Formats: sequence, structure tokens, C-alpha cells
Amino acid sequence: MFFHFFAKSPQRRDKKYCGKKLLFIYDVPNTFTTDLLTENMFELVPGTKYAQWQSEYYLHQSLKSHPCRTSDPEEAEIFFVPLYGSGMRGAGVRDRSYIKQALFGWLRTQKSKTGVSYFDRRSGKDHAITLGASRSWCKPNNPHQRTSKCLGFSQQELFDANLIKLSVEYTGLRMEHFSKQEFGEKLSRIIIIPYLHFDVQSAFGHTFFQKDMVQYADVVGRRRILLAFSGSLLPKTAPFRAVFKEFCDSSGECVFQNKESSRQVLKAEESLSLYRNSQFCAILGGDTRASKRFFDALDSLCIPVIFDPLLALPFAADIPYDKITISAPFIRKSEDVHDIIIRLKHIPDSQIRAKQNLILKYRSSLSYFRMDGANAIDMIVMRLMKFRQDLDVEDTRRIERDCYSDWSIVREKLCRNSETHTRKCKLNKVHTQQLV
Repeated sequence: MFFHFFAKSPQRRDKKYCGKKLLFIYDVPNTFTTDLLTENMFELVPGTKYAQWQSEYYLHQSLKSHPCRTSDPEEAEIFFVPLYGSGMRGAGVRDRSYIKQALFGWLRTQKSKTGVSYFDRRSGKDHAITLGASRSWCKPNNPHQRTSKCLGFSQQELFDANLIKLSVEYTGLRMEHFSKQEFGEKLSRIIIIPYLHFDVQSAFGHTFFQKDMVQYADVVGRRRILLAFSGSLLPKTAPFRAVFKEFCDSSGECVFQNKESSRQVLKAEESLSLYRNSQFCAILGGDTRASKRFFDALDSLCIPVIFDPLLALPFAADIPYDKITISAPFIRKSEDVHDIIIRLKHIPDSQIRAKQNLILKYRSSLSYFRMDGANAIDMIVMRLMKFRQDLDVEDTRRIERDCYSDWSIVREKLCRNSETHTRKCKLNKVHTQQLV
């Protein structure tokens, strides 16, 4: 686990925190970053459909001032490649299809003193790239197809690439990724990072809220609404949402706040108000498994009820999600919603307060902006440091052992919640055993 390192160091943003500077940030051409945003940077504010992609921009801005950063690529051990491509509006289909080719071509012009590009020196293994949008992993059902939305990659190419991928989720995650040892090292190169959620009034020259209504909720205890969800119905990709809404409308025991369309500009204040008056928040998948509502729920001290065992959460080796969330099965019929309602009603006040107090303890770790503890930037850099240490010895098994810890937690949760895969879980404990 990494979290204890920061917990002992409230002054983490000094030279002692990094030991030595190791992170180099490429000054890539604007064609790969700001040129792909609209002129007024509409994509970077709350309440839009771009929440999946905002981490690409704000992670880059935060790393610029990080004490681990070096301006000398010769002394760097990890190279960060800024890319705002997955949520782009300002590029046509042809431009999108050639993003990978153009970016890799540019990286190969950045030569080390030996004449070899920094990118090729270790075959890209020491290079990290942000893929904030889940659709950057698109076409999981046709993993070898390259499309413009995938920036010129195919889903399989991304999974197999030596690059360290920083992404809000891995869309193509399947049970077999945990039951076959060959996938361990590839999964370890995917670092799940939080959605960008706006928990401060402004940052990096952008004003998120006109008034400071984003202060963390900090009052523990029971609330007026038992279970709530805020979002759209999505009948094609998430028909189970309609089942949830129908039960809530007919029973009155939960609330479905219908946003009508995932493409509209959302009123963030309405969702936050609902969460702050709710004891539990339903985390239902949609076009993707991960969503910003999980992080908004934690900010509001609304205990997440996760209806998807394959949802991989950020920094799982350091944050005890099993103690701050409720796991629920997929919704297939209204009885599934009824059963979880009964279960939630029987949770004693002491357990509710205990979960909320743990949320208070750990939620800064998921924030890109907060400075009252180890935040998401710190957690990401610590994981990059693990790659740096293991690249020194070029030991694939060691990288898998040290960098797989977040995924091992996801795997253990699947094994606990799965009856049909119990035998596979028992027979394939390689990754988990390596971490003991």
C-alpha cells in the first residue's frame, strides 16, 4: 500500500517528498492539447458532458508544478505525455484517426544524448499518457478495429502497448483478465484515476462556481432520502436504469432524478443537493461503467451503492472501498431493487456513521484540487514511482508484482461476489499471492 507514505507527511509538497526529481513533462505542440479544445474551453467547466475527459487537462496542469518534476529529460525516469485528444471537438475524423501516428512521430524526434529518442530508449515503458475518456478504449467488442474515436489506436493495441495508461476506466475489462496470468502485467500498466470532480470554487484560472457552494459535506448521520440516483435513462445502453426508476416511482422508497438526456448541459447543483439529502447514492452504469456521480456522492457523504462488480475504482490498494461503499448485484428486475432497499433499511446507524467517517478520511485522495491530505495527484505520482523503481531492473515479474496491487483488489472483490467463478478464483491466485 502507498497511502501510509503520505499520511505521515502533511508537508508532502516539498523536496523530501520526491527524494529526487524524476518526472519529465513533454512540451508537446498545441495540436495535441489546447488546439483540440474550443476557444472558450467550454469543456473544462462543471455541468457538461465532458466530465470523462477533464482529467486530461487538469492532471497536466497539476503536474506542471509538482515537486517531482524535472526540466531535464536526461535525469528523468518517467516521461508524461500530455494529450487532450479523447474529448476533442476541434478536430475532424481524419485528424482524430492520425493522432496516434502524429504523436508517436513527434516523440521520436525528441532525442537523448545517445541519439536515440527517449520514447524508443525503453520502448515506451517509462512513458505515461492520459486517456481520460472511456471511449479511448472503444470497440471492446471489436478490439482490433481502429476508429477515429480511438485516436488511431485499436482497443487491443492500447491494452498491449508498453505505455503506462492513466484512465478513468478500462472499458474492455472482463473476468478472463483476472483468470489468466498473461494479462497481469498488461493490467498493471493501466492506472485507474478519478473522474475530475469540482470540489473547489476555482482552479488554474477557471471559475467553477459563482458562489462557494462546493464545500465538502461534513455532517454524518441519517438523512431524509434513503437511496437516490441522478442521471438519464439510456434505454439502449443501460435498460436497468428504467427498472430502477419504475421501482422508485411506484414505491416512493427511492428517488430517480431524471436528467432526460446525457447530452444536455446538466445542472450540477441539483444533483449535489440531492446527494447531500440522501443516505445512499445508487451507482448505476451507463454508456460506461465509471461515472462522475461516484465521486460527487463521496463529496456529499452519500454512501455509494455499487450495482456493478466489474467497476474498477481508483487507488483501490489504498482506499478501503469495501468499508465505505455497499456492493449490490446487477439490476435485472424490480425485485433486485426491492431487496437492496430492505438491506439498506436494516443497516444500523453506527455502521452508517462509520462509513461516513471513513469517507471523510479518504476522499481527499480522490481530489485533483484539495490540499488537506494526499490528493489524487500524489496518488498517481506514487504509482508512477513504482514503475520507475522497477524499470531499473527491467523485471517484468517485479513490475507486475509491485504495480498490480490496485487490480488485485478488484479481483478479490470479484471472487468474493462471484459464485460461478469460484473455482477460477481458487485456481488462479498468482497475482494476489505475489502481493501478500
